Amino acid sequence: MAHYRLHCIGASGNSYKVALYLNCAGLDWEPVGVDFAGGETRTADWRAGTNAMGEVPVLEVAGMRMSQSGAILMWLAETVGKFAPADDQRFEALRWLLFDNHRFTNNYAMHRIQNRFTPQAASEDIYKVVASAVAKTT
Repeated sequence: MAHYRLHCIGASGNSYKVALYLNCAGLDWEPVGVDFAGGETRTADWRAGTNAMGEVPVLEVAGMRMSQSGAILMWLAETVGKFAPADDQRFEALRWLLFDNHRFTNNYAMHRIQNRFTPQAASEDIYKVVASAVAKTT
C-alpha cells in the first residue's frame, strides 16, 4: 500500500489539485476511487469512516484523514517541505489558496457540473455568475 491514499473522483478539480501536488512532489501515493455519482459520499458509513462532510478529496496518511484541498495542500507543503512557502510568505500562500477555492473553483465547478454531468444545459444565469466572479478578480 502506498504511503498516501487520495480518496477522489476523476471529475473533481479539487481532487486534481492534490493529485498534482503528490505527483510533482514525487510522493508514493495511490488514488482511491469514490463512487460520487452513485451516492457513496452520502452514506452513513462513508461519512463516519472517511469524511463527515461527505466531500472529496480526502487524503489518508498514517491513519489520519484530511479533507478540503486547500488545507491538504498547505499540510503537505509544510509536512513534506516541497513547494512550501517561506515563513514570511505563508499567509500569502494561504490567501491565494482560499482565493482559488472561493472565487474560481467554486464558480467554475458549478458551471462544469451543470454542463457536463447533468442532462439539461445550464441556465444562462450561471454564465452571469461566473462572469461576475471573474470581473471582480481583475
